Formats: sequence, C-alpha cells, structure tokens
Amino acid sequence: MAASPVRRSLALAVLVPLAACGGPRAEFAEQARTALVGLPEADLYACAGVPEKTVEVGDRRLLAYRRDRTNVTRDVEYEEVGILRARGVRAVRPEVSYRTASFACEATFTIEDDVVRQVDYNRGRDIQLCYQIIANCPVPGR
Repeated sequence: MAASPVRRSLALAVLVPLAACGGPRAEFAEQARTALVGLPEADLYACAGVPEKTVEVGDRRLLAYRRDRTNVTRDVEYEEVGILRARGVRAVRPEVSYRTASFACEATFTIEDDVVRQVDYNRGRDIQLCYQIIANCPVPGR
C-alpha cells in the first residue's frame, strides 16, 4: 500500500530534522577540515593548543590532537531472595551491572611551510569531540 502524500510529507518533516542531529557543532567540525587549510601553524597552536603528538615526515609535520569520552551506564535490578513470613516483608538483593562506551576523535593536521595543508579525523570518530579540538579556530562563515 502506497503512503498518502500527507503521510509522506509528515514523514519527511520528522526525518529531515533527525538527519541533521549532528547540529551546528558537527557541521563546524566538518567544515573545518577544508576551512583550516592555509591556517598558519602559529594560529593553529593559538586556537587548538599544544598537540599531544608531533611527527616529522620529510619536510612536513603531523600534529595530532585527541579528545576522549567514556560513558558509564549503571543498571540496578532487584532479585527477590525470600519473604520473612512472620512480618510479611520481602527480602531483595540488588544486582548492579555497568556498561561502558568509549568515544574519541583524533585530529591530525599536516603542516608544510608553516601552514596547515590537510586536516584528517580518525575513522569512527565522534564528531562532537572533534569540535572540541577546533572550537576556537577561525573558520570562515561562523
């Protein structure tokens, strides 16, 4: 059965905003990959700080910045272990379980002739953490 035009419009009205869940910070971080090309190295240090790692490759320098976050979720379930019949009270024992999820962004800036030539983010990155690295950098149109 085909969806009616009203249902299709309603579905688009709901899905289009969901597709943009990254928000302005994610957009800024993605734009920065090209917008920061040409930025003087001194300006990169001023806006992103000191890199965690620097590697010399011929006449180029690779500057690596990293941000991490770990989310911990705690679940508590109560298991009934008995009933004190004389008093009508249930005895329960809590079972606690923890789940962790780690997120990261590593931004690598390729510097040549004291200027940013390329910006790369790691695969599987958390773009919100990438934003934290370059949030203070000058990106045109911001």
